[in-house]
Amino acid sequence: MKRADKWRIYSSAFVLVLALFLIWPTVKWYSLPVMERDRAEASVQPETTNPYLRGLIDDMLEEGGEPLLEEYRELYQSSGGTIKLGLDLQGGMYLAYTVEPTPGLDADEALDQALEIIRNRIDEFGVSEPSITRQGNDRIIVQLPGVRDPARARAIVERQALLEFKIVAYPNAEHPSPSSIAVIREIEAVLGDEIPEEIISESTEAEDFSLPAGGDDLTLPAPDNGDESVLPTIEVAGTLSSLLTAVDQNDATVLSVRPGDWVITQGNDYDAFQTIINRDDVKAILAEANLKFVFGKATAMADGTYMMSVFLIPDDSGRGWDRQSDLDLPHYRLTGANLTDVRIRMGDPNSMSRDPYLLLEFDSEGASNWARITGENVDERVSILLDGRIYSVATIQERITGSGTRLSGAFSVEEARDLRLVLKAGSLPARLIIAEEQTIGPSLGQKAIRNGFIAGVVGLSLIAAFMIIYYGASGIIAVLALLFDMLIILGFLCFPGPLARLGVTGLNATLTLPGIAGIILTIGMAVDASVLIYERIREELRSGKGIRSAVDAGYARAFVTIMDANLTTFITALVLYKFGTGPIRGFAVTLSIGIMASMFCSLVFTRSIFSMMLAQVKRTKISIGKMALIKDAHFNITATRKKTYVLSLAMILIGLIAFFAHGGLNLSIDFTGGLETNVVSTEHETTDQLGDALVAQGLESVQIQSLQDWAGDGHAFVIRTSTSDKDAVYNALGQENCTLMEDQSGNSEASFIKQIGPRVGAELRSKAIDSILMAMFFIVLYIWYRFQFKWGVAAVVALIHDVLITVGILALLQVDVSLTIIAALLTIVGYSINDTIVVFDRIREDNRLRKGKTFEETVNHGINETLSRTIVTSVTTFVAVLMLFIFGTGDIRNFALTLMIGIIVGTYSSVFVASPILIDWHARLKRK
Repeated sequence: MKRADKWRIYSSAFVLVLALFLIWPTVKWYSLPVMERDRAEASVQPETTNPYLRGLIDDMLEEGGEPLLEEYRELYQSSGGTIKLGLDLQGGMYLAYTVEPTPGLDADEALDQALEIIRNRIDEFGVSEPSITRQGNDRIIVQLPGVRDPARARAIVERQALLEFKIVAYPNAEHPSPSSIAVIREIEAVLGDEIPEEIISESTEAEDFSLPAGGDDLTLPAPDNGDESVLPTIEVAGTLSSLLTAVDQNDATVLSVRPGDWVITQGNDYDAFQTIINRDDVKAILAEANLKFVFGKATAMADGTYMMSVFLIPDDSGRGWDRQSDLDLPHYRLTGANLTDVRIRMGDPNSMSRDPYLLLEFDSEGASNWARITGENVDERVSILLDGRIYSVATIQERITGSGTRLSGAFSVEEARDLRLVLKAGSLPARLIIAEEQTIGPSLGQKAIRNGFIAGVVGLSLIAAFMIIYYGASGIIAVLALLFDMLIILGFLCFPGPLARLGVTGLNATLTLPGIAGIILTIGMAVDASVLIYERIREELRSGKGIRSAVDAGYARAFVTIMDANLTTFITALVLYKFGTGPIRGFAVTLSIGIMASMFCSLVFTRSIFSMMLAQVKRTKISIGKMALIKDAHFNITATRKKTYVLSLAMILIGLIAFFAHGGLNLSIDFTGGLETNVVSTEHETTDQLGDALVAQGLESVQIQSLQDWAGDGHAFVIRTSTSDKDAVYNALGQENCTLMEDQSGNSEASFIKQIGPRVGAELRSKAIDSILMAMFFIVLYIWYRFQFKWGVAAVVALIHDVLITVGILALLQVDVSLTIIAALLTIVGYSINDTIVVFDRIREDNRLRKGKTFEETVNHGINETLSRTIVTSVTTFVAVLMLFIFGTGDIRNFALTLMIGIIVGTYSSVFVASPILIDWHARLKRK
């Protein structure tokens, strides 16, 4: 046996063992029951607030205590190095943010700080294997697999968390009523209010002036009559004052303020108040006085209304207020930047309250400032604000030294945990603008995996049957190469496998739904190399060579063609990865791995098997099949080129007419911006009925698809609208009694929510066009290098022909054009050029060997020689994609439909467009 043959055998065995070694942890982990995996995940997140994981932790503690938790932690270690499932397969949340830095902060620095802060918050939130990455110059991508409370996760990520400590200016003992405050009187004068002749006042007896939990005691000044205690008076002097009310003892306890403080009712009063204070002239008055109104949390009262406290505080705590501009108080600027730790405590030993509160720890500078603030303002009140809202107000009894203070505000346990999380993680140095959001339920992911698996198995089985029937024993070798190909792809995705325990980091590759599509497409494309080799071997055998010489020549002559064809497809995959986002990158990764794996399997693995079979001296033949779709083809294909040109132009013209007749392509929200979700309606039976109703509710550019496989009550639909405001969309859906899709168990995890901002849609449109043009540019360069410039131009003309016809058919069928369709178009570019290069390689070879023949005769002969291979390859790839279309769901079906169109058009163009263009170009050059 030759040394090269031994090398092929050893390398094939090594790669096989390595692939099985890397895949084993994944097989072992996903063989466990779902509950066991969930328990293992929960065990490593002791601080999680996720209700589901929290319940699992409590159950484990009850069953076996800490030892049982330790067992599951050890079990979780075995998940290291397993294949990572994308959000579309396991469920979760995808967020893309555009970052707008605060004024004066470097954009690059703000992006890095925001990235770190978001990462800290997510780590505290308790998500297994989150992904927080920077994209471009102003984008942050957050992927949270398995999140079961998306709204809460998004709120935690986006909160600015600006914590401030500010002295309360008003109300105070000297100025208890709004009308007694100069700045409010000035505002009401601007509003044109006149003080009525009769002052309306409200008074209520106060039984006790002590603050509830979260504040210290304060005794108000005794009234003039000295006989009975009364609350301070709210004088209804004008529009602004009339909206405020003095709170009584009972309500003060609920609101965590003191009796006599100002409160406002949520609703019309609050809206009217906001309208006034947001007027430009009123804002100017407040700014000059260095004051602003702040509000507490809206709290439900006994009568069913919601009320919130109202205070006037300094806008800039480092300056004096009420126009005391000469005061310079820089040490009063105390913020969350001085925090070193935040801890939760339950209840107050000095009161009956069992509410949680936060214990805040300051650094040395913060502790020093806090001591000065409290020391200079004894008997005054200090407010603690988060993002401009009052969370706690307390009276300063004495100078507070040390590093700690307390923050309370009638929190629930979950609110206290979330607040601790946000404060501990830090304040965002920039504003986050949602650019894209996707929330996917795990039940949809499980269905996608199941359908993808079925499509793969059925496609592989049909192709395997065809190859064995068509090529006999050699077909079995090709099928083994296909299975080996799948193992290598999965091995790459599982890397580092068991090596993860040694600290080896992975490739961060993720298996997504388009990734499964890429694997299934690879099944079809991987056959191409085997077909090329086998057809070459058949040719050599027909020429009279022995089996060993025929195999050697077959592999040698097919090698260059296989390299050229796969490298051009690889260029397309690289472009997809560069310009794609999210799942499209997953498709590009699996396609790239599949290309390299199929080349190894076809050129090394199958050759090693042939070498072992031919190592027996007595063997004189190998079964390579006798069937042939086309035997000794001698069709005069190039003579019909003018007719095929007309046919191609007619197809392109029909597509253009459809394009303009429908006002362009039916762009999905990927490019227009908007929102997509799955809903169930018991009132609307057809898409037209629901669409008209939602348009009447004010939604824009509504597109609706019916989901036929819904098994619950009512009718299920996919709703797409260019309206980006989620609240507006959900309000419209609610008005039409549409609910988020629910699965059989009644959980709303089957719903798919996708939101894309208009700016991102415009960017993606630009990227889609750029990616197609970039792929064509690099393909021209490669073919120019490998052949000649005119060959490259002919190939690209054929590619443009394929894209135009495919896009025209999509316009005719009104298929939603999404990012996955762009991925399909780029795949068509790669597949079509693959086919064209096979023909070009044979023409170039024949041009050297067939001396004395005209160029047209050579081209026609090359097309005929590769015709059988072209048809076999196209059929096998078409079958694989057809299975994807039959068993796929959603965008994947459109993806498969586009590929099927492209395979047919691409096969046609490589025979009837690209090669004939070479003839006409060559003839024109000769005439010159």
